[in-house]
Amino acid sequence: MTMGKRSYSRFNQFQHNIARGQANNWRCRAGSRYLYICEDGLVHYCSQQRGFPAIPLEKYTREHLEHEYHTQKSCAPHCTISCVQQVALLDNWRDPQTRPAFRPVEAPVQLPPLEEI
Repeated sequence: MTMGKRSYSRFNQFQHNIARGQANNWRCRAGSRYLYICEDGLVHYCSQQRGFPAIPLEKYTREHLEHEYHTQKSCAPHCTISCVQQVALLDNWRDPQTRPAFRPVEAPVQLPPLEEI
């Protein structure tokens, strides 16, 4: 943090906890406030949590946005995505997240055969 550029906002206190391996208490609004759309056109929480909800963008509804806004994310306490953490500081005072954290089951990664790479 001391070696990097100084940000005008200084919304980076979460980095101290990340460096110490400690959890941050915040409300991640992934799937609602912001969406990550992969190259296949699927909505995911973020680039680090691809695979959920994995709904095609054209089928992602206002109900999905509302649901995810109120859903805790199990990955949030140790999230390292700076821009999301910084935006959330301005959003944490809003509605509590009343739906329990979703804990996706790790699916085995299927790698293509070497000859296809």
